[in-house]
Amino acid sequence: MGLESFAGTWLCTEVEKMTELLEALDVGFIARNAAYAFNYGKGSSIIEFQVDGDKITLINKGMRETTNNLTIGGSDQELTDPTGETILCDVSMEGDVLVFVQRKSDGSSYGTSKRFIRDGQLIVEISMGDVIAVRTHTRQ
Repeated sequence: MGLESFAGTWLCTEVEKMTELLEALDVGFIARNAAYAFNYGKGSSIIEFQVDGDKITLINKGMRETTNNLTIGGSDQELTDPTGETILCDVSMEGDVLVFVQRKSDGSSYGTSKRFIRDGQLIVEISMGDVIAVRTHTRQ
């Protein structure tokens, strides 16, 4: 499998440890409660994943729509997270795993996310410190 295996439209169908992750990322109380009220996007959040060589476009549709154009191996790329905050991101492929190392503009860590295909589903593992949240997506 390569980067092309990520291409398509994916619906979030399972979430694990999102409350703990949002707390670890210092997301405010009101935003955390809003995410909880929307079940962290389970059943409604969609990722459109487009691939063109080493360039990817991620269109996230949920409580807020964001579009991010990124290049594999291009460091210090700007990315808009689901809360609307602009963060810096280094994107790489490690085997069949797409890795996003994220940090705030002040250089502090904003976690790491790993995306990979397992049993035909897109798995997104997001870690901050010792917290690892998992979002499972089903191809549409």
